Amino acid sequence: MDLINRLVSNRALGALVIVAFTLFAYSFMLQAPFRSMDDTTSIVENKDLRDFKSIPKVWTSAFFGDQSYYRPLVTMSFMLEYAIYGLNSFWFNLDNLILHILNTLCVFVLFARLWSDKPLALLTALLFAIHPVQWEAICNVAGRPILLSALCVFCSFLLFMEFDTRRHLLWLMGSLAGFIIGIFCKESTVIFPVVLGMYLFYVSKSDRKPWMALLPFFMVIFGYFELRRQLGITQVFAWGSLDASVLGFLSFVRGCITYLRLYVFPVDLYFDRSRAVFGSFVDPQLLGTILFWIAAISAVWAFRAKINSKVLFCMLWFLLEFAPVCQIVTSLGVQPGYISLAEHFLYVPTAAMAAILVWAARGVQEINRQRKWCSPAIAQVAVAGIGVFLYLTTIQQAVYASSELSMLKRSVTFQPNNSRVLYSIGMNYVNRGMFEVAHTYFQQAVRVDPWNVRAKIALGKVLCDQGQYEDCLDVYGAIRNPGPFAAILEENVRLTHKIIEQKRGAVKQ
Repeated sequence: MDLINRLVSNRALGALVIVAFTLFAYSFMLQAPFRSMDDTTSIVENKDLRDFKSIPKVWTSAFFGDQSYYRPLVTMSFMLEYAIYGLNSFWFNLDNLILHILNTLCVFVLFARLWSDKPLALLTALLFAIHPVQWEAICNVAGRPILLSALCVFCSFLLFMEFDTRRHLLWLMGSLAGFIIGIFCKESTVIFPVVLGMYLFYVSKSDRKPWMALLPFFMVIFGYFELRRQLGITQVFAWGSLDASVLGFLSFVRGCITYLRLYVFPVDLYFDRSRAVFGSFVDPQLLGTILFWIAAISAVWAFRAKINSKVLFCMLWFLLEFAPVCQIVTSLGVQPGYISLAEHFLYVPTAAMAAILVWAARGVQEINRQRKWCSPAIAQVAVAGIGVFLYLTTIQQAVYASSELSMLKRSVTFQPNNSRVLYSIGMNYVNRGMFEVAHTYFQQAVRVDPWNVRAKIALGKVLCDQGQYEDCLDVYGAIRNPGPFAAILEENVRLTHKIIEQKRGAVKQ
């Protein structure tokens, strides 16, 4: 703790330590290529990035072209990067890392203000910076919406705290501006005004709390949804029934238990995490999930008078961040029967959780001093050991992320029926010219998710590449609703027929 106090006494030195630890941990992922999933659509094959004349289109179009996501400022960031770097993934990865460092420094300043305890704030920021659950958002260019929106949220929060203290309108306007920028980076930013409300209730020391200052934030949310309605970017993947909606939500709640465990013991981190939806209300795991959360909420309620109000705020902040992705209204399914539990959902919540974990560790350390369970030196070594374990795990994840194929194969080790990951592995082998191996992965992707049109088209194409033209056309012919892939399917069918005709012509000659 003496070392922490020395670092905190010199803010520049503390910030330098944060930057150095973060840079080293994630430097291993800087050579990672663009991914075959979201990066292909949003960057590599996105013609709108090529010319700044496309800016009006960017602001009136959906992010992935499916009318469900609206993130124009993310596309603008890719457009600027393309103009400077071209399609060089190194610089896109580096920008992700820089954004994470900026977010970490914001967390340092934010919790120094929030707790009035600089050593705790520094430890919170360090844990936020290097905890391995952050790897997915940072090590994949597709994590850009999360990193940008998080920076906006943290800056907006800091400015709102200044407004709460000084009551100058410029601070409120700055906070509101940060929030507006954030919602044009990622949809889940809309929950932030509720977080501010919890801050006013639990943390603010103002005699007259500025509740009315929240009104402009909610007005912005209304305007944001109205803009999306006008643009037609309103697609949601609603559950088919109330039962399905509740089961989907409870499946996510079960996933939150896994999230909590990952903070303490992150040994099975992997890309594109998902879980099967509960099949019935009498599933033993569902019942266990309900009992777990009843016990947890009851314990917090019973000891609420002994829990620091700032810790209660962090608990609520952590939970509130999951509201946009809790999947009770709309599914974020990766494939039929599964919901997404992507680890990048944890990026902003980790700021709150890091503060809770540091506060809890300090509390245990104080109890140990009083009850003398072990010597303070042993306790400090144990905490340092946990920190080293987390840091090495983060480095390991960054190393995995440097190779898309290694990252994806690790994912299917834990979740062999993830159709999206199987498809991406197949595409990696296609790019290597290993069509037979790719064929196997595309077949498996289609088997576990018969509605995966991209995998079906890829399966047909790889059959064509192996000279199995009739089988290829059979696969194409079985696709009844290609959706946004209709043009690709039509072109592939045309080219396959052309190849067959050329082969027949060659035989006749």
